[in-house]
Amino acid sequence: MWIDTQLLEQEQREAEESGSVKQLHRSEVPVEQTWDMTTVFPSVEAWEEAFAELLPKRGLLTEYRGRLTESAEALYEAVRTRQEFMIELMKIGAYAFHRADEDTSDTTFLAMKGRLGAVIASAMGDDAWFEPEVIEIPPETLEHFIEEKPELAEYRHAFEMILREKKYKLSQAEEILLAKASQILGAPDEIFGILSNADMTFDPIVNEKGETVPMSHSHLGVYLESRDPRVRRDAFKSMYKTFGQFRNTCA
Repeated sequence: MWIDTQLLEQEQREAEESGSVKQLHRSEVPVEQTWDMTTVFPSVEAWEEAFAELLPKRGLLTEYRGRLTESAEALYEAVRTRQEFMIELMKIGAYAFHRADEDTSDTTFLAMKGRLGAVIASAMGDDAWFEPEVIEIPPETLEHFIEEKPELAEYRHAFEMILREKKYKLSQAEEILLAKASQILGAPDEIFGILSNADMTFDPIVNEKGETVPMSHSHLGVYLESRDPRVRRDAFKSMYKTFGQFRNTCA
């Protein structure tokens, strides 16, 4: 985990000067200390436009279903179409997920993340036929296609990785079912993340200098590396005292 020690020291100085412990809100953190998501999308509106443009492209994921053995060209177009869609999805996902992680109590970005999660689950379901179908391509046919269409050689390693997992793959119907359930299956982890990052608060501790300092997930790593065993012990107790209050929820 990357920790900005300068920011932690700034927080500690502010707490000492004000006589109280303060955990900086996202809006209070200097811009230079934050992610520059404008390099991905310049604005939320730009993200919304890209998101809207992506939705109808999900249908392209099933366009070549049942056709991978037709020809080298069909296999290449299927792989290329799939890759282009996934690249767009990853870009849109990077923005939504990182913006949601900035402040897990911000419902605007949590909603964006939720909408994207539904699209990802749907896309995974639409795409779940691909790997089982690649596995069914006879090895000699795949080699012939690569010779006939040299552009396919770029994906040789990807094909090998799929074939390596052949014995672990389910049928197309089963893979599609699991893929479409991905958002539901991931819900507990998502809920836990919101609970621990947005709603939990932790008792402050006293550091090696005798200063009262705030406790948070990001501070924990720093305090656990302290040379003072008392600081390490108090940091651990502060963190898990709060988790203990939610033991039934976490279980």
